[in-house]
Amino acid sequence: MKILSQLQIPGERSLDAPTGVPTAESGTTLSVIIAWSINLLLIAGIVATLFFLIWGGISWITSGGDREKLDKARKTITFAVIGLFVVLLSFVIVQTVGAVIGIDLNGLVTK
Repeated sequence: MKILSQLQIPGERSLDAPTGVPTAESGTTLSVIIAWSINLLLIAGIVATLFFLIWGGISWITSGGDREKLDKARKTITFAVIGLFVVLLSFVIVQTVGAVIGIDLNGLVTK
């Protein structure tokens, strides 16, 4: 539908898209979607890490000296920190690959 609406009949006058509507010629639509997705996933990963850190801390406090509950809480906190490192490392890798390929993943503002 989008491509069909951008076809131009030879000899006819062209129709321009309204201001602010991304078109296939602008070339920024895909990069904006990718940038928003990456930033959204980064935020979701950080929020999940915060949730698991708090959950592990509460489990640690409420373990009441039970060794099994204490080990479970310690593992929750450890895996949350490891998950945070994985999320941040993947963000750095994606930014680096984007810079090498030439995709601006930080350009969230459309012109």
